[in-house]
Amino acid sequence: RFLDDLEERLIAKLCSDGGCGQPAEVAWRARDLLEDRLMGALHGRVFATRADESEADARLAATLGRLRERLGPEALEVDTRFRDARFNRFDAAQLELRALSDESTPRGKLDCVTRALQQLKHGLVESLVAAGQTAVLGADELFPVVVLVLLRASPHRLRSNLLYMSRWR
Repeated sequence: RFLDDLEERLIAKLCSDGGCGQPAEVAWRARDLLEDRLMGALHGRVFATRADESEADARLAATLGRLRERLGPEALEVDTRFRDARFNRFDAAQLELRALSDESTPRGKLDCVTRALQQLKHGLVESLVAAGQTAVLGADELFPVVVLVLLRASPHRLRSNLLYMSRWR
């Protein structure tokens, strides 16, 4: 009942500010706003609060560190066309992934992942265009690059961030 009343008040507030569009769109915007405020306030109480989560984060970080030392672009079979740093946007994607811990809401964290993937996609397309080739990408091209960038980025508390997003979004 509380959340329903709060959602109704948020919808009314959005409509009074002139942001009223289609009812379904307004409801989704209200839910996103409610989620951001609620999860932002609860973040410290629900994000990685158990001791075993911190231990699992440390184990994953150690494993990723060992993999980072052993797996480079060649081992991951990253296409040579995508290794040119002038076009590939690996650095920008890594910054987005490192920003996961700066966000306090599940949606904010998902936005970081989305922006990282968009950076990679655009960079790979630019690499193909620069090589004079047709810009067609699939999972075979993108997946090794995602793994490489994830290993290089080494996001802090990666496991906890992923669990937080999956539990609360």
